[in-house]
Amino acid sequence: REVVHKLLFLPLRIFGNFSGMIGQASVLFYKCPGMLQRAGVMSLAGVPVIIGMQKLVQYLHRRNDRIMKVSRQRVNEMLGNLATVRMFSRENQEEVEFDRQERRQAAMDVVQNIIGMSQWTVIVQFIKVGEYWNFWYGAGLVYAGMLSSADFIMLSHQVGGICFRFKEVVTLIPELGEVLLPAD
Repeated sequence: REVVHKLLFLPLRIFGNFSGMIGQASVLFYKCPGMLQRAGVMSLAGVPVIIGMQKLVQYLHRRNDRIMKVSRQRVNEMLGNLATVRMFSRENQEEVEFDRQERRQAAMDVVQNIIGMSQWTVIVQFIKVGEYWNFWYGAGLVYAGMLSSADFIMLSHQVGGICFRFKEVVTLIPELGEVLLPAD
């Protein structure tokens, strides 16, 4: 069911973000090509960092899942030992191993959550740097009389939309590729 949902809606989301990005870029190109260049630079500069952070979070998530699977197998084995005759000499050793696994899992979860949360901070920083860069450029054009103040206000936040849509398209395409690959 999830695969069918992704198969139907991922292309729609990719097309929607791509067409929105083209629309915003067209407005910027028509009104102020210099702002479009700055939006493109910030999008291209930010996406590799964002994708790298997403890959790291996905890697940590897969690693944590593998470790949890092994940990669950050991816990099930320990519980199976409880149902049968216990070896009391191993009880302390099993308790120490279980505590160590739980602490390790908690530490890995904290690292994964910190990286996942800092990802949005990095995304917002790239968008804000691009917006401020365009503010400075657009204010100079308004001061020189080459751009009206109303156009400047309308265009000034387009870089954020273009950066966000570009990030969405770049992150959705590999997800669509995963859905289209045959299952194991």
